[in-house]
Amino acid sequence: MFDEELFARYCEETGVLEDENNLVVIVYGSRVTGQNNENSDLDVFIVSKINKKVEKEQIIDGVPTQTRIFPYNTLSDEIKNRFWDCNAYLEAVFETGIVKKDTLRIVDLFKAEIQLLKANHVKPKEELPEVAIEEIYFNFEDYKNAVGNEKKFYYSKLLDWVFLAYHYIHQYSYVEILKVYRLYTNISSATDHYRLEVAPCDFRQAFLDALTFVGDMEENLKKLFEFIGFDWKKQYSFYRKKEHYSRLINFKSNRNMRELSYLNWQVCKTEDLLLKNSKDATFAYYWMLYKLKEYYPKLCGEDINRFHMQIETAIYTNDVNERIYMLEELLHLMDYKYELDYDDYTL
Repeated sequence: MFDEELFARYCEETGVLEDENNLVVIVYGSRVTGQNNENSDLDVFIVSKINKKVEKEQIIDGVPTQTRIFPYNTLSDEIKNRFWDCNAYLEAVFETGIVKKDTLRIVDLFKAEIQLLKANHVKPKEELPEVAIEEIYFNFEDYKNAVGNEKKFYYSKLLDWVFLAYHYIHQYSYVEILKVYRLYTNISSATDHYRLEVAPCDFRQAFLDALTFVGDMEENLKKLFEFIGFDWKKQYSFYRKKEHYSRLINFKSNRNMRELSYLNWQVCKTEDLLLKNSKDATFAYYWMLYKLKEYYPKLCGEDINRFHMQIETAIYTNDVNERIYMLEELLHLMDYKYELDYDDYTL
């Protein structure tokens, strides 16, 4: 049952219901659907007269809250863009959330707009993009040449690419990779609560086996390659691009801060999986290392060799508490100049 007292405290702190700029206020997510745990966010969606998309996070009574504000005059375009990107977020908000304010009675109009898009448009099957082929090919080569825990690092990168490629080809709903295990093992929640169009059973089972390290890693990869039409035996003849990221001058830019806040959320989620000894915790840990390594040149760029040495140390760390410590240290190396309070920010 939804915690009305918590929402009342949230309203006292934020004044969202009294604010005349807010046309729609909806609470949604796991605390509404009953899928929450003690660490779950209180998620609030707002449609505003103000022409600016905003994201806020703060702690209220020990509970993290996340508020997303969308401008009224661009929401129809947002609905269309997310539909074509196979992102079911807005549909889930409107269909499963609890409406707390609807000044102009527009929620039903937006719901109808989503259903009309779904009824009148069939998303075509796509081809495997060349960038995905290139990334999978070279990461598979790196995987085969790696030893020890380093194999798990490249293995996790490959699972991420295969998952994205398969969903892109078949136009299934976008899913956060750290939520895949929970959603793939609870399909009714994925379809009913999150309104996701999920992959068929054979792919889900093969991916879950790979995600939880059931069986031989290389055989798991080869099986998944078949789902996306990637020929692992073929010698591809393209030049491996080396990406060079210049350090961004403005450390206070919204883009950087937004990416850091998102990375922090992913690190916290990974730490939670590690502490719970979840079946997908090992994958989540190595995937998180790969994401931190990928983002470091974009967000910081200083002393890359030192950062890579820390990544190497983290790869060969096996103790749960030490892994959590390594994730926090790596994140700190990226964010120490940004002065972002992850528990209380507005972007």
